[in-house]
Amino acid sequence: MSKTQPSDVDRTARPDVEFTTAPARSVRRATLYAMTYSPWSEKARWALDHHRVPYEYKLYTPMLGEPLLRLRALRSRTWPKRVTVPALLAEGSIHLDSLQIALYAERNGSNFNLFRDTTAVTRWNDLSERALQAARILSTARALADREAQVEFLPPFITGALRPKMTWLARFGAHYLERKYRFDASKLDAARATYREALLALRQGLADAGAPYLVAHRLSYADMTMAVTLQFVVPVSDDFIRIGPLQRRTLTDPELAVEFADLVAWRDDLYQKHRR
Repeated sequence: MSKTQPSDVDRTARPDVEFTTAPARSVRRATLYAMTYSPWSEKARWALDHHRVPYEYKLYTPMLGEPLLRLRALRSRTWPKRVTVPALLAEGSIHLDSLQIALYAERNGSNFNLFRDTTAVTRWNDLSERALQAARILSTARALADREAQVEFLPPFITGALRPKMTWLARFGAHYLERKYRFDASKLDAARATYREALLALRQGLADAGAPYLVAHRLSYADMTMAVTLQFVVPVSDDFIRIGPLQRRTLTDPELAVEFADLVAWRDDLYQKHRR
């Protein structure tokens, strides 16, 4: 499945924007392995869609999908210590990081550049990574405590009356992620402090930049990477990322949703303008 971004920005009205007008060479259709509700996957998809890079989307199931993805990596002569998503298979290579996928899209796609100020954009991406890692701890703790929501986190091939009896698999998956990414879902206070600090930095960054964009007064990957950080405050509308209502409950932080309502509104406006 591929998506197409809205019409091009008016180039005559924006002489300050650098455009990648067309791929420099023929790019074969890529394959993106991703998870629907993952902010890391959304970063990659947004960049690919913005640059109109054609790709086939394949849903990745944690644990169960890892052996196949590792095999794909080996076939591309890549030997990663840890296989994770998003992962983009393109032209015989595999890209195993949201930022690397975004840079691939920048090199091979069309539409205006997202990395005009690479230093500033990378700095915001680093902050986003720290924030998301902390927020994942908070969300995992909520998911482990919510037996109803665990049903929605089960893979789609588990159907019907079997699903409520298989919540142990969702819990096992959550603990698997703890081990894989080396985090402790019990260390909530430190994680909340890190996450909140990143959100405060985003608020200040928008104020310093004169909003609504963090870098160079136009959309960049910095905006994308920080917008998805708010997925663990209040998930974006199902119009953009479809998740179940119980999954939405575990991804929502009611306290932070009140404190950072202005950032949620900023994120929603950004999606309306640039993610249709």
